[in-house]
Amino acid sequence: MSKRDITNGVFQRLLRFLKKIVQNKHPNMKEITVQELKEKLDQKVENFLLIDVRESFEYMVSNNGGEHIPLSSLQSRVHTLDAKQEIAIICRSGARSANACAFLQHEGFENVYNVKGGMKTWAAEIDPSMTVA
Repeated sequence: MSKRDITNGVFQRLLRFLKKIVQNKHPNMKEITVQELKEKLDQKVENFLLIDVRESFEYMVSNNGGEHIPLSSLQSRVHTLDAKQEIAIICRSGARSANACAFLQHEGFENVYNVKGGMKTWAAEIDPSMTVA
């Protein structure tokens, strides 16, 4: 077994461990896949909002049309959102969006979904030409 194989194996175990921590931290968090998200965006589903919580420089490099509300601004902008609307939250990999989902749920939002894998998964599975910062 090469050093690269060992490193990849350790990295994969670490990712699985971190995912369990996020899921345990936010056990009631709902998720949506990038394929499901693409369907909603393509169909222009009414009463659906995609929010991108990445930083401005990340959003400028690539985005998939979501409303840009950086995580650091979400608390001050929560009053502008409709709690009855279905909301998907996306970030680079799913961690910041999980925190955003937890915050919105705490604020009384029930139909909040974390985009599983974030923009990295969107780029890998939906738009391979996309560069993710």
